[in-house]
Amino acid sequence: VTLAACWGGDAFIMPGRYVVGLAESFCRAGAQSVLASLWKARATTADVFTAEFYARLAEHPRDVALQLVQLELLRAKCDIREWSGWQLFGEPGPLLS
Repeated sequence: VTLAACWGGDAFIMPGRYVVGLAESFCRAGAQSVLASLWKARATTADVFTAEFYARLAEHPRDVALQLVQLELLRAKCDIREWSGWQLFGEPGPLLS
């Protein structure tokens, strides 16, 4: 699952350490993993970021695909606030075919 909404990866910890958030809800509902931003992201940046992430999934596990996109944007000197908030929740491995 990809949540391309601002703060889609944000969560709250309730009493008893119960985590409440969209990403956590998707994982509890059976999603293997969720890619989401922890803070506001511009739509144009989110489009580029997710397209690059999905392009790398063909050859890399999810966690490595995320890392590669973030490293590419770091090397390109893109504003760190635009891409560093993207997080992967759940399974880090390759997508099942």
